[in-house]
Amino acid sequence: MPLSGRSEWRPRGAVDLGKIATNGSTGGRNALAGRGGEAIVNPAELSFGFVERCGLHRSMQALFDDLADCVRALGIDHLILTRLPVPEEGLEGVVLEQNWPSAWFRRYGRRNYFSHDAVGQWAVRTKRPFLWKETPPDLAARPEFRRISGEAREFGLADGFVVPMCSARGRQAALSFSSRHKCEFGTRERAALHLMALYAYGAAMQLVGEHGRIGRLTEREQEVLRWAADGKTAWETSVILRISERTVAKHLEAVRRKLDVTTTSQAVAVALQNREIVVQSMGNLAT
Repeated sequence: MPLSGRSEWRPRGAVDLGKIATNGSTGGRNALAGRGGEAIVNPAELSFGFVERCGLHRSMQALFDDLADCVRALGIDHLILTRLPVPEEGLEGVVLEQNWPSAWFRRYGRRNYFSHDAVGQWAVRTKRPFLWKETPPDLAARPEFRRISGEAREFGLADGFVVPMCSARGRQAALSFSSRHKCEFGTRERAALHLMALYAYGAAMQLVGEHGRIGRLTEREQEVLRWAADGKTAWETSVILRISERTVAKHLEAVRRKLDVTTTSQAVAVALQNREIVVQSMGNLAT
């Protein structure tokens, strides 16, 4: 994700939204082009705009409303940001924010649907974002899930996209986006939703206080993280900084531990929100 003239940061392994926005989507229902080919909405612009505002919100509701407004342009009708419940744990106690239809939310929690929801159970097992239809067949074919899926469609949750996340302390979470229509997101839509989910979760943890006592990063840790955010491998960073690759890996491990995250991409999101690393300009990201 290039920032202005030089790439300030790009989480390692992340899709380059700036290039995708310029070169085009992979297509699908949400390719987002109007008649004559004119662009209706640019997923990269949406996601980077949300990123810029993310750390400014002072309440969970304001953060969530901003996110909901952004993803509505991508065809998303409902979303839920939640820690993933462990066995015997009720849904109400782990949800951070949601805008599901109230009757569906009550039914889902009261009947303990999460235990039989193939989408939810797959979110527990995988670290990769996925469309609901990408849930493994051995889970999706279960009669209980088919019944739950049919009921969900009646409430306008027909299809969706899930971004699983996890803190360094091992608590799993996910942000699930749902639509009343079939979701056929291209690469740039998936990348935009993934990026917004990471930032929304990081900001939510700030608001509820779970990142409130993060230890400050050292100057070297900040430097290593900036290069990792720019897409550099540990070896490339070691060459640039003239230190060993093992030392780079140890610095990144310390960063993830201090920021209570499990991936470097999440560390970048949290560090930006904490002003531990600074991005000079985001104005040209989606152009």
